[in-house]
Amino acid sequence: MIISLLLGGHALAFAPSDDIYIGIEPQRIMRYHAERQYALRHGPGWQSFIAGAGQGWHARFDEKAGTVFRASGPGIPMGPIDSTAQAGRAVLDLLAEYPDLIQVPIEQLRFSKGGFDEQTGTWFVQLDRTIRPDVQGFVAEAPISVYRAGVQARIKNGNLIMLGLETHPNADQVDTTGTIAERAALQASIALGPAPAAAHRFESARKVVLPEVAGSGLSYRLTWEVRTRTDSPVGIWVSHIDAHTGELVNVYNEIRFIGGVIEGVHETRTLDGNFSTSVLPYVNITNSDGTAQNAEFDGTFNFDGGDFATVRLRGGGVNIVNASGDEGELVVGEGGGVFTDADATQAEITSFVFLQEILDWGEIYAPYVNDRWNNVRSNVNRTDGDCNAFFDGNSVNFYAANRGCNNTAQIADVNYHEWGHGFHAYSLVAGSFDGSISEGIADVVSALQTGDNIMAPYFNTNGSGIRNLEPNRRYPEDIIEQVHTDGLIFGGAMWDLWDELRDDYSEEDARDLTARLLAGGIRGGPTIPESYDEVVVADDDDGDLGNGTPNLCAIIDAFALHGLGPAGNTGSAVELATLPLGNQPISAAQYDIEADLIDLGAGCVEAGDADTAEVFYSIDDGQTWTSAPLSADSETLTGAIPQQVPGTTVLYYIKTTVDGENLTAPSGGEITPLSFMVGELIEIYCEDFEVSDGGYTNQLLAGEPGDGANDWQWGVPGGLAGDPDFAASGDRVWGTDLGQVINGQQWNGEYQPNKHTRLQSPEIELYNPLDEAYSGPYVVQFNRWLSVEDAYYDIARVTFNADEAWTNYSSPPEINPNNAETHHQDSQWAPQTLIYDGDSDALVIGWEIESDPGLHFGGWNVDDVCVYALDIPTDSNDDEDGNNGNNGNNGGGGGGDNVDGSGSGWSYGCASTGNGGAGGLLAGLLAAGLLVMRRRRDD
Repeated sequence: MIISLLLGGHALAFAPSDDIYIGIEPQRIMRYHAERQYALRHGPGWQSFIAGAGQGWHARFDEKAGTVFRASGPGIPMGPIDSTAQAGRAVLDLLAEYPDLIQVPIEQLRFSKGGFDEQTGTWFVQLDRTIRPDVQGFVAEAPISVYRAGVQARIKNGNLIMLGLETHPNADQVDTTGTIAERAALQASIALGPAPAAAHRFESARKVVLPEVAGSGLSYRLTWEVRTRTDSPVGIWVSHIDAHTGELVNVYNEIRFIGGVIEGVHETRTLDGNFSTSVLPYVNITNSDGTAQNAEFDGTFNFDGGDFATVRLRGGGVNIVNASGDEGELVVGEGGGVFTDADATQAEITSFVFLQEILDWGEIYAPYVNDRWNNVRSNVNRTDGDCNAFFDGNSVNFYAANRGCNNTAQIADVNYHEWGHGFHAYSLVAGSFDGSISEGIADVVSALQTGDNIMAPYFNTNGSGIRNLEPNRRYPEDIIEQVHTDGLIFGGAMWDLWDELRDDYSEEDARDLTARLLAGGIRGGPTIPESYDEVVVADDDDGDLGNGTPNLCAIIDAFALHGLGPAGNTGSAVELATLPLGNQPISAAQYDIEADLIDLGAGCVEAGDADTAEVFYSIDDGQTWTSAPLSADSETLTGAIPQQVPGTTVLYYIKTTVDGENLTAPSGGEITPLSFMVGELIEIYCEDFEVSDGGYTNQLLAGEPGDGANDWQWGVPGGLAGDPDFAASGDRVWGTDLGQVINGQQWNGEYQPNKHTRLQSPEIELYNPLDEAYSGPYVVQFNRWLSVEDAYYDIARVTFNADEAWTNYSSPPEINPNNAETHHQDSQWAPQTLIYDGDSDALVIGWEIESDPGLHFGGWNVDDVCVYALDIPTDSNDDEDGNNGNNGNNGGGGGGDNVDGSGSGWSYGCASTGNGGAGGLLAGLLAAGLLVMRRRRDD
């Protein structure tokens, strides 16, 4: 039973053409950061759910939208399910109980499609996120969908086991009135698109709200999604036109450019000179008396009359069409005959054989595909292009040899691959048809037949293949927005899963299980980042993901190699995460630590004794470290750093052991520690870079000048080369190569080789408004996200008035250079605390990178730079409320947590300018019981 399967002319192919613009579906990169996942996991919506029906569930969150990306756990009973509509109603009823979880009114979730997969026993439910358009006149428009947004639910054995809640709560802010009419949008899609001179046939148009990355969050744009089709060039064009301005936002081409026996001589696999003779199953036979029949599966037939018969290459679900001439025929008598290239082109014979083979495979693993796509038309020997093959939603198409490429119909891999696109399209019960994952799916279909990670040997006449599944291409760093290359991420994960399964199964059983997980895993229409979850659902055997699945550990390991699933970031399915503490008041008796230790792998690793979890802290700038124990309660680690004297800078990190390996938070441990200051702070200067660049300057100090030599940039970080894709507060930061598109060029996020560059602040006047005689020390704090090689090679430093105040870790000079790999690689925003105790009454802060010719990372990202004076008490005459009265300072009091009200977060920002930091520091420090004194000098 399949409900609302919308093929819409999906068209994917084997290899891209340089002659036709391809593009890709609108998409955004999903990234996961431990501290942001921690904050969202402790949000009220998720906490209410896991305290209720979702006990034992775990989630990965969409950090830009602030909603659940994918969640799973012990089965939640949904009652009897006899229909898709009933399944949809049950999901809606459950979600209505948790409005803080879905974050949108329940009426904005509309059942879209779904169905039941008999092979895996899974109900699929998709609810679209809709927006009610603004009323215009007396005509009520239909609800507008948010692109690829809403709810995905999977129900097995009557239990809900997986949810995706991509509800985009802020999408309601979009102006839905629009000013561009449908006809104008159609005209714009043609005129502004890549084929303006072609004859376009209109197929459809609808209004769609398109989410777009905007700084650290998302913005939303109302668009017309227009579909047209052209014959020359061959194209199914999908365009998004801004409904207010008529701007072309995105366009892509769904056609991506890859009683006797009847036998045929064909290439064994590819055009390498090896041929085989195979029976032609189900081939069409017309007797001389005009009666027709099809051969049996083994190519046999019997005459019922007549003296001879004419055989054509059609039947058994395959129809071969020669695009360059008459279709091949073979006249046979008693005893049958053999098709050779004297009777038909080799492309016709070979494509018929290979498509019959893949149809047999489909009958085992996806019979519903053959039922729905029951006559595969193969157009061979096309000459309106070359070096390609494609699936256009109904047929598979192959080009004749030309320009150094062989005839693609004569290669088994290409036939399997193109059918694989149809396998994907006709398998969908929910979700979307995504071009990138479709390429990966089609490659895996081919690899499961050939057992070879190389796609299509002899695609080129020099004998070379076209793609390789074996290298570990990773999400998101290897996404290049080219569907064939991006598809290798999923394809590689399934190839590695097959390899992992060989450890527990025979070769053929591992192949069989991989095929079944592929077939079940694509039914929900996942994109690449969603694919792990769907394969796990396909592997479930009892309607309960809280106890794992039969092959969960192999799935986790295989997908982790490609940056997917719960172990994609760190290689471990156990996550240790904490949020940094803010500065602490002198009245705090201790500094409370809280961390999550979450097993996302349902027991695939053996967690070490949680009683051994510790917080390590240093009060001498990391020279020595002291530990304090952390205790475990369920999935939470708690403990405290002991009280320290006012004016102390505390560095710290958390460490525990999982499956024999150490886990730390932050991930770099003592190399990348968090920090805070103990004492009352008086703000002198704060800059959050939201309104302007703060008047900061940058320069190339050494190295060959040239384009990009000095790569300091102010703006939104792009998430490349180990950089974050969000600011510590607001949207903007200063950093080395932020990985953005500048003047049409995509920067890669890495600092340059053999360069010495510096960013420096304007001159900051130093004073203490509470004490004119105060001469220091001063506290400098900023948020840091730094990725740099071991200082044995590349140096990152902070300077105060050009004097070095801090530098990254350097391995000892006597170490073997090959072992100097103690790199500083932040994986979260970390507050860095430094002390300036110089004799100048002004301070210029500098950040430098000094690089060698070799390995390079993302470099500096700097946000929320503040300078404070210290108000250190000279006595302990605190009032009864815990407030210290020294010099009139009424700060202090309260506990050690600097939180957002939940007791487990942190707040460290600027209160000077911009929407990201205004009031943030004061509010955060008040929450911690620490008041930063702000004073103006009267002079």
